[in-house]
Amino acid sequence: MFFVDNFLAFTNCFHISNLCQNKCLNNGTCIINPEDKRESCLCSKAFSGDRCQINIDECSSSPCRHGGLCIDGLGEFICSCPEGYEGRFCEIPIDPCQNNPCENQGTCIRTAYNNNFRCVCPTNYSGRLCQILIKNFCVSSPCLSNATCENLPHGYRCYCSTDDLCDKTKIKNVTCSISSLNNTNQCVYGTCLSGKCNCFPGWTGDFCSEDIDECKMNPCNNEETCYVRILQKISIVIIVSIVDAI
Repeated sequence: MFFVDNFLAFTNCFHISNLCQNKCLNNGTCIINPEDKRESCLCSKAFSGDRCQINIDECSSSPCRHGGLCIDGLGEFICSCPEGYEGRFCEIPIDPCQNNPCENQGTCIRTAYNNNFRCVCPTNYSGRLCQILIKNFCVSSPCLSNATCENLPHGYRCYCSTDDLCDKTKIKNVTCSISSLNNTNQCVYGTCLSGKCNCFPGWTGDFCSEDIDECKMNPCNNEETCYVRILQKISIVIIVSIVDAI
């Protein structure tokens, strides 16, 4: 260092134009270390490496939740969220009933499993979204004796009352099938009269299907044997005397 005409002069000066010859890539900025005069690249947040040549994978930390697909960008990422979720990280559950996907005035109920929903359909509709119209099989009033008709997807069901036992559609706690509706008289050995079974002699029960054992009371005397024979639905007690052999 010395003075020339009152100006400060230096020896061994660096030529700045010779520095930063290795150009930084991807809009990186070249900086000079003032101490050792070595060059380096200051990279943007999307790149790394000596010359900013390495693209940083923003999806390497798996930032997307609930199975969201991470799409890598330049210095950023985008989460493509699965159905039912939204937000930058797919962290916000969407109420599946928000727009009521159920059709035909069905009621949407949110379920806990996988943020899903189910539809409670009104009468005559079925399907996941209540989109299927069910034929009304009860229009023709197929149930007999004022039984209650329930419409089903492929038919109907009759709910019976507790009265007329002769009619199978009226038996307590019995769900009547379609095929049984054409056979109203259920009295096996008797006739239906005013909703009740009038049994033939020798038979009993609600449907006259139980055989009466006339010999149960032991009407025979001494060593006589009781036999029961049914002839034309009439029970006849035959008493056979056992004669001792002489």
